[in-house]
Amino acid sequence: MTHPSKAKGDAFERLIARYFADEGFIVERIPAGASDDRGDLWIPGVTIQCKNRTRTDLPGWWADTERQRDHNTHDDAVLIHKRVGTVDPARQWVTVDLAQAISLLRQAGR
Repeated sequence: MTHPSKAKGDAFERLIARYFADEGFIVERIPAGASDDRGDLWIPGVTIQCKNRTRTDLPGWWADTERQRDHNTHDDAVLIHKRVGTVDPARQWVTVDLAQAISLLRQAGR
Protein backbone atom coordinates (compact mmCIF):
# COMPACT_ATOMS: atom_id res chain seq x y z
CA MET A 1 0.00 0.00 0.00
CA THR A 2 1.25 3.46 -0.91
CA HIS A 3 2.04 5.82 1.96
CA PRO A 4 -0.60 8.60 2.19
CA SER A 5 1.93 11.43 1.74
CA LYS A 6 3.37 9.70 -1.37
CA ALA A 7 -0.12 9.27 -2.80
CA LYS A 8 -0.84 12.97 -2.12
CA GLY A 9 2.40 14.00 -3.83
CA ASP A 10 1.76 11.72 -6.83
CA ALA A 11 -1.75 13.13 -7.26
CA PHE A 12 -0.36 16.69 -7.18
CA GLU A 13 2.28 15.81 -9.81
CA ARG A 14 -0.41 14.31 -12.06
CA LEU A 15 -2.60 17.40 -11.61
CA ILE A 16 0.26 19.71 -12.59
CA ALA A 17 1.36 17.48 -15.50
CA ARG A 18 -2.20 17.40 -16.83
CA TYR A 19 -2.39 21.20 -16.61
CA PHE A 20 0.86 21.62 -18.57
CA ALA A 21 -0.41 19.17 -21.20
CA ASP A 22 -3.77 20.97 -21.43
CA GLU A 23 -1.84 24.21 -22.01
CA GLY A 24 -0.01 22.63 -24.96
CA PHE A 25 3.30 21.71 -23.35
CA ILE A 26 5.10 18.43 -23.91
CA VAL A 27 5.47 17.16 -20.36
CA GLU A 28 7.04 14.00 -18.99
CA ARG A 29 6.47 12.65 -15.50
CA ILE A 30 9.69 11.21 -14.10
CA PRO A 31 9.46 7.79 -12.41
CA ALA A 32 10.45 7.75 -8.75
CA GLY A 33 13.44 5.80 -7.51
CA ALA A 34 16.21 6.98 -9.82
CA SER A 35 19.68 6.84 -8.28
CA ASP A 36 20.14 10.56 -8.97
CA ASP A 37 16.94 12.55 -8.47
CA ARG A 38 16.04 14.39 -11.68
CA GLY A 39 12.87 16.16 -10.59
CA ASP A 40 9.20 15.28 -10.83
CA LEU A 41 8.31 16.61 -14.28
CA TRP A 42 10.16 17.78 -17.34
CA ILE A 43 9.14 20.04 -20.14
CA PRO A 44 11.82 20.57 -22.81
CA GLY A 45 14.75 22.33 -21.14
CA VAL A 46 13.09 22.74 -17.72
CA THR A 47 13.25 20.59 -14.59
CA ILE A 48 10.10 20.86 -12.46
CA GLN A 49 9.90 19.99 -8.78
CA CYS A 50 6.40 19.61 -7.26
CA LYS A 51 5.63 19.86 -3.54
CA ASN A 52 2.29 19.24 -1.84
CA ARG A 53 3.16 19.76 1.80
CA THR A 54 1.53 21.59 4.68
CA ARG A 55 4.86 22.87 6.01
CA THR A 56 6.76 25.16 3.67
CA ASP A 57 10.55 24.89 3.28
CA LEU A 58 11.35 27.12 0.29
CA PRO A 59 15.13 27.22 0.88
CA GLY A 60 15.35 23.43 1.17
CA TRP A 61 12.96 22.78 -1.69
CA TRP A 62 14.79 25.22 -3.94
CA ALA A 63 18.16 23.61 -3.12
CA ASP A 64 16.66 20.24 -4.11
CA THR A 65 15.26 21.75 -7.31
CA GLU A 66 18.65 23.16 -8.31
CA ARG A 67 20.36 19.84 -7.55
CA GLN A 68 17.80 18.02 -9.70
CA ARG A 69 18.33 20.49 -12.54
CA ASP A 70 22.08 19.88 -12.26
CA HIS A 71 21.47 16.13 -12.72
CA ASN A 72 19.80 16.94 -16.05
CA THR A 73 20.98 18.75 -19.14
CA HIS A 74 18.37 21.44 -18.49
CA ASP A 75 19.25 25.09 -18.10
CA ASP A 76 16.19 26.04 -16.08
CA ALA A 77 14.16 24.80 -13.15
CA VAL A 78 10.94 25.75 -11.37
CA LEU A 79 9.43 24.74 -8.07
CA ILE A 80 5.64 24.35 -8.02
CA HIS A 81 4.10 24.07 -4.58
CA LYS A 82 0.58 23.63 -3.26
CA ARG A 83 -1.40 26.73 -2.51
CA VAL A 84 -3.58 26.07 0.51
CA GLY A 85 -7.27 26.55 -0.14
CA THR A 86 -7.41 25.67 -3.84
CA VAL A 87 -7.03 22.56 -5.97
CA ASP A 88 -7.08 24.57 -9.21
CA PRO A 89 -3.72 23.80 -10.86
CA ALA A 90 -3.56 27.29 -12.38
CA ARG A 91 -3.64 28.84 -8.88
CA GLN A 92 -0.66 26.94 -7.38
CA TRP A 93 2.53 28.75 -6.38
CA VAL A 94 5.64 28.79 -8.59
CA THR A 95 8.99 29.73 -7.09
CA VAL A 96 12.21 30.53 -8.92
CA ASP A 97 15.20 32.59 -7.95
CA LEU A 98 15.87 35.81 -9.84
CA ALA A 99 18.52 34.21 -12.08
CA GLN A 100 15.96 31.61 -13.21
CA ALA A 101 13.31 34.27 -13.73
CA ILE A 102 15.68 36.27 -15.94
CA SER A 103 16.60 33.15 -17.94
CA LEU A 104 12.96 32.20 -18.46
CA LEU A 105 11.99 35.76 -19.45
CA ARG A 106 14.86 35.94 -21.92
CA GLN A 107 13.69 32.70 -23.50
CA ALA A 108 10.21 34.13 -23.72
CA GLY A 109 11.62 37.01 -25.76
CA ARG A 110 11.13 39.74 -23.18
